[in-house]
Amino acid sequence: SIVLATLLAFSHFSKNSETTGLRNEIVELKEAVSQSSGRRGPAVAASNRSQKSSMSQRDLTAERQTDSDADIGETLRKIIENPIGKAMMSEESRIKAARIYKGLIKEMNLNEEEEEYFTGLLAADIGSEDATGMKLLNATSDEERLAILEEMEAAKEKRKQEIKDFLGNDEDYDRFAHYQDRRREYEQLSSVKSAIASTGTPLSDPQESRLVEAMYDARTESGMITAWEGREGMQQFANPGVADRFTADWDKMQAILANKADPILQDSQKEAFVAQQTQMRDLALFGIKMAEGMIRAKQNTSGSDESE
Repeated sequence: SIVLATLLAFSHFSKNSETTGLRNEIVELKEAVSQSSGRRGPAVAASNRSQKSSMSQRDLTAERQTDSDADIGETLRKIIENPIGKAMMSEESRIKAARIYKGLIKEMNLNEEEEEYFTGLLAADIGSEDATGMKLLNATSDEERLAILEEMEAAKEKRKQEIKDFLGNDEDYDRFAHYQDRRREYEQLSSVKSAIASTGTPLSDPQESRLVEAMYDARTESGMITAWEGREGMQQFANPGVADRFTADWDKMQAILANKADPILQDSQKEAFVAQQTQMRDLALFGIKMAEGMIRAKQNTSGSDESE
């Protein structure tokens, strides 16, 4: 979903920024956010100490978790509002687009200038999705979330038309649309290839193509493609038990995928692929729990503001 993809992207560029010039600026931005969120006046601090002295250990632990979740949400908000953060996201989106769409760009036989422009359009789409996820996590009402999604959907339609105009013919656009539908699979392809290569038997090009199709078909047939994307994906967080529902849908997808991947992969490759998919599930569950905490913290903050 948008939210999960955003959290994973945030984790990636926080730890593995490929742009040295931005890395120090990222650290400085986070320090500024931390200092800003950590400032409290003497009266507030005294009040907090008084309240916490009467709390149970369980209450204190829960409050600390809520504070932590709120701090993450504040960091995300600062990133999308700060020029440094915007530059960081823009650069990260471009790196990500070049990696994900490498195969498609190669097929298009573009010159250097065309490749630069096309990559920029693709990066803008990725960046918009990441920024939307960050905004959604900081939204305080259903109306605000709906407005954010509508803005993203309108921008996405505009970029589709820009890409169609750039490609200039239906054949190339259909090729792009086919690739775009499988973007989630291409996003994790480098991880899949790396895991399987570690067995000493790397994926061949025909295996790679067939495996991408198998993963896409499994995501489609299991219902994951609709239940965990866009508005439907965000709606999952309106009710408790998100992690359990995701795990059930994921297991259903993996059962389908196991059958489809069986004739594609060798035995040693299958074991590595299953391990990689398990890692992807765990990362997604981590993102879900983080998103739940951030949404809950935002709701608690909003409720406190209304009661005052």
